[in-house]
Amino acid sequence: MVKREQIIHSLYICIDIVCVVSSFLLAFLINFYHSPHSYEEEGLISFLRDDFPFMSIHVLIFFMWGIILLLLLKSFKLHQTARELPIVRECGLVVKALLYSTMPVATAIFILKVKMLSPLVFIEAFCLMLFFLTFCRILKRIFVRYLVNRGYNVQNVLIVGCNKEVENVVHEVTHNPYLGLRIIGIVCDNNAATFTGNHPPILGSIAEIENIIQKNFIDELLITSGVDKRKIPHLVLIGQTYNVTTKIIPDLHELLLGQSEMVYWGDLPVIQYYAKGIHGADLIVKRLFDIISSCILLLCCLPIFVIIGSLIKSEDGGPILFISKRSGKRGRVFNVYKFRTMIIGAERLQESLKVNKESTGPIFKIKNDPRITKIGKILRKYSLDELPQLVNVLRGDMSLVGPRPLSLQEIERDDMRQLKRLEIKPGITCLWQVQGRSDLSFEMLLKWDLWYLNNWSFWLDMKIIFLTIPAVLKGKGAY
Repeated sequence: MVKREQIIHSLYICIDIVCVVSSFLLAFLINFYHSPHSYEEEGLISFLRDDFPFMSIHVLIFFMWGIILLLLLKSFKLHQTARELPIVRECGLVVKALLYSTMPVATAIFILKVKMLSPLVFIEAFCLMLFFLTFCRILKRIFVRYLVNRGYNVQNVLIVGCNKEVENVVHEVTHNPYLGLRIIGIVCDNNAATFTGNHPPILGSIAEIENIIQKNFIDELLITSGVDKRKIPHLVLIGQTYNVTTKIIPDLHELLLGQSEMVYWGDLPVIQYYAKGIHGADLIVKRLFDIISSCILLLCCLPIFVIIGSLIKSEDGGPILFISKRSGKRGRVFNVYKFRTMIIGAERLQESLKVNKESTGPIFKIKNDPRITKIGKILRKYSLDELPQLVNVLRGDMSLVGPRPLSLQEIERDDMRQLKRLEIKPGITCLWQVQGRSDLSFEMLLKWDLWYLNNWSFWLDMKIIFLTIPAVLKGKGAY
C-alpha cells in the first residue's frame, strides 16, 4: 500500500514538472514567434546574437519559479489523491500556489533589475501553468471517480458508536459515491434503539473490535461523537496496530472550541485553541461583495418580484410580503422580508399544529403544512420566497452567505452553540441549505454553521453560492 502511494505521489510530481516546463517553453516560443525576429530572414541568428546572452538568467529565474511552485503544491498536499477534496477547492489551491510562487520571483526580477525578453513571457507562463495544472487535476479527479464508481480501491469503513449521527454518516456516504467508501458495519457497547431508520449491521462490541477489523478487512475506523472519550486513544492505537486509518467526527462542543495548533512552552507541548472568525479586512471584503451582489441581483429580479407579487395578491388578496422578527449579529433584532407563502393568520394556527412537527430542535417544520398556499408551495420548493431578503442584505441586516436567521422563539439563550452562530450576520444561503435544507436535523444545522465560522474564506462563500444554484433547482428538502 505504501509503495503504491509513493509511486502515485512520484507520478503526480512528474506530471507537474512536465506541466511547468511545458508552460515555460511554450511561453518562450509564443514570445519568439510574435517578436520582430520572426519576420526577418535571419530571425533565429539575430535572436541568438542579441538575446541569447540573457537566456542563462532567464533559465535560472524560471528554474527558481518552478521549484518554489512545486514545493508549494507539495505543501498544499496536491501531490496525492484526497477524494474528499472537491475539484473546485483543489483548483483554488493551485491558483493560490501559483500566486504565492510568483511573488518572490517578481521581487527578485525587480531588485536585480534583470533585463527581460518580454514581460509577456511571465504572464503567458503564468496563464499556461494555471491551465495545465488545473486541467490535469480535473482529468485526474474524473479518472479517479470513474475507477471508484467501478469498485476500484473502495475502502471498507467500520463505524464506532451507536447514535443518530450514524444515520447522517450513512446518508453522506450513500449520496457521495466518489468518496469510495463502503460501510461494513457498526461496533458499539449499547443497543441500536437510538436508530430510527435503516442502518448497517451491528457486528459486536468495542471489546471485540480487533477481531472484527481482521475478519472484515477494515481500511478505516470512523469514531462518532457518541463514543466515550476515554476509549478513543485505545481505538487509535488499535488502528495504528492494524494499519487502519482512524477518523473522528467532532461533537458540537469541539467545534465550538475553534481551530487549534500545537505550541511549546520550553519542552512542554500545549494545544492552543483560537477562533478564526471573520475580522478586519475580511469583513470589509465580505460587505463590499454583499452590497455589489445584492444591487445587481435586485435589479435583475425586479420582473420576478412583480410576477410573484401579482400571483400572491391574486390568490387570496392578502399582503405580498411576510415580515417577521429575527435574531441577527450579536442578537440584534431585525425585520426579515419574505414573500408570503401561508394563509392569512397562519401564525395563530401554529400552536395547534405542534403535534405534527417533523423537524428536530426548536425549529418548527412540517412537510405538508396545511397553512401553505398553492403559490407558496412553488415559492418554497425553489426558495423564491427568500428573494426579498436581498433588501436585508443591502441594508446590512444579513449577508448573502451565513447561518440562517432563526426567529426569536427558536433562539435558546442558554445554548452556547446557538449563541456562537450569532457572532456573524445571518445569510440567505449557507452550508445547511446546500447539504440538504430542511431534511437535515437541527444538530447538523449547528455543526455546519460552526464549521463555516471556523473555516470561513471568501472562496468558501463563492463555493456555497455556486452550490446553492443546483440545490435550489432540485427543490429537494424544501418545505
